Amino acid sequence: MVKKKVIIMISLVVFLSIVLFIKINYFNNIQIRVDNITIHTASINLSKNNKNTYYLLFDKKKNSKEIIKNLNSKKYKDSLERITSNNIKLDALKPNHDYYFIAVRKVGGRFTAISKIVKFKTLSFDVPTVKNLKASDITNESFLLTWEKIDLNDKGNSETSMSYSIYLVDESDNKELIEEKITSDNYQISGVQSFTNYTYVIEASVEIDGEVFKGDFSDPLSVTTLPDSIKNLKAKATSQSQIEINWDKYDLQDSECKITYDLYGSDYQDKEFNLISANTTENKYIEKDIKSGKTRYYYLVTKVTKGSNTYESKNSDIVKATTPKQQAAKSTSSTSVKDEKYEQALVVAKQIASSITGNTDLEKVTQAARIVSDYASKGTYTMKGEDYKTAYGVFIKGEYSCAGTTRALGMVLEQMGYKWHHVNAHLYTHQWVRLE
Repeated sequence: MVKKKVIIMISLVVFLSIVLFIKINYFNNIQIRVDNITIHTASINLSKNNKNTYYLLFDKKKNSKEIIKNLNSKKYKDSLERITSNNIKLDALKPNHDYYFIAVRKVGGRFTAISKIVKFKTLSFDVPTVKNLKASDITNESFLLTWEKIDLNDKGNSETSMSYSIYLVDESDNKELIEEKITSDNYQISGVQSFTNYTYVIEASVEIDGEVFKGDFSDPLSVTTLPDSIKNLKAKATSQSQIEINWDKYDLQDSECKITYDLYGSDYQDKEFNLISANTTENKYIEKDIKSGKTRYYYLVTKVTKGSNTYESKNSDIVKATTPKQQAAKSTSSTSVKDEKYEQALVVAKQIASSITGNTDLEKVTQAARIVSDYASKGTYTMKGEDYKTAYGVFIKGEYSCAGTTRALGMVLEQMGYKWHHVNAHLYTHQWVRLE
């Protein structure tokens, strides 16, 4: 009877051991599958699970024995995550990173590995290529680069920033960094040489969670700066009916280029100029059949033609010349009266100009404007008569309008050495001075 009981006990122990062995091995052979990988997330699928299953995630390769040893010494205690289902969603991962996943169980207070270490890698972020690189506001010394800004959309649980880098490309396709970490969609290029070709590319960079990803270079953009404006244009009357305009030729050491000039003239500094000589290769022009005592204004445009392209400089400074007046007897004509009124107003303008004491341009111009304003405030505003729109009306006659005060201030500014423009001259609307 005792022998029978012993046999039953041994059989029971063997049975329980087999059950325990099967149970332990069942959960010690979990298969891991990783899918739905993005730049920040991954899905982990386990073939089976129980309540005592945990996982650890590393971004550096480790040995499973080392992991279990450190787990049992409580080194990775804070890294343990309990697995509550057969599917796990990992997020807040770094893009373009290797990760190592292992499942473990805790049995009798000790940990054991129940899966192989599974390696997976998050996706890299593909930075779009910058499009529509363009140049505008081109001068002889600067221009503005603009491009289409890239929209990153939502990148989930990440700190994301976009910036751009601009490179200058030489003839051998070498790229020199001009500026980086630009956060806007434009950049002002300055300090360049006149009539010179420059080629640029732009590269977009995205920083995600501290890691930088770069896109491909944009299509190259070639920009040719404008020729320099002629700075020494001169004009002088050579008779009572002729004015000679001359300038130094534009110096450009390029045999493939053709250099020509367009000369513009006007009876008024602040009105439309007309083309009086086009595509001349000379550096002198004589304007004829001008009335005596006539003041003419001129500016020059330099044109450089290379191949099928022509590049025009900005307008040169405006110069002026006045033909001598013919000697004539005193006249009471309306023209003589207008000239006399002009001369009277000019005397006042010269007196005002000589009284200006400001230190800066702004102070001087402001003081001149206040003095003209004082003259106007002592007069009468009117839109009738012959003098309301003249400097004579403001300074001498005591009547004014916006046209008159504009001309009065302009006359003073001329005597002070400034160049100005009469905005909306001869138009039935508000008028004012614009300084160059």
